[in-house]
Order: sequence, then C-alpha cells, then structure tokens
Amino acid sequence: MTATDAFVRFSAAGVTQVESFLRLTDHSYLYCHTYPGQAPILAFDDAHVKVSFTVPDPDRVTEQDLTIARKLADTVTRYLAELENFAASTAGAGEPTGQAA
Repeated sequence: MTATDAFVRFSAAGVTQVESFLRLTDHSYLYCHTYPGQAPILAFDDAHVKVSFTVPDPDRVTEQDLTIARKLADTVTRYLAELENFAASTAGAGEPTGQAA
C-alpha cells in the first residue's frame, strides 16, 4: 500500500506549489463539519496530510459556491463509478468486487 504524500515545491520564479496525493485507506477520515450560521467545511485527514474545502466567505454561500460544490459531487460520483467498473473488471482475476454498500 502506498501512503498519502504531500510535497511543497519552490520555483526560481518564487511560485510555491503544494502537491498532495491522497490515497484513501481505512485510516483516512472524511468529515463534513457544520456550524450554526456558517458554511460547512469538508475535511480529509490521513496521517500527516490534512485538506479542507470550504467557501471563501463562511458567512455567505453564493451561486458560484454551489456550482463548484455540485462539480465536486459529480466528480466524486464519477470516481466511484469508475472504481466500481474497474473492480468488476478485475473481479475474475481473484480481486474483490469492491462494490459500495
């Protein structure tokens, strides 16, 4: 199993880039934190890498915020479907089916 990794890269132009490889395992935790009167926070925690998603202004949710959240949900749905397809295609090779409950 390959662990979750994160890298910080510095360029000669002074641009800093953070690159994370989030590998979901039974030690990965996904949360949706909710607070009264504020936008929720979606969080991923795995060992030494933590990633949070939220809107720019926690006191206000815009149509653009909703559009981006819908894209995130659509992408996760597509990711799940592709994982299930791949698991089904390799099931004959002795791999578990990996079907979601």
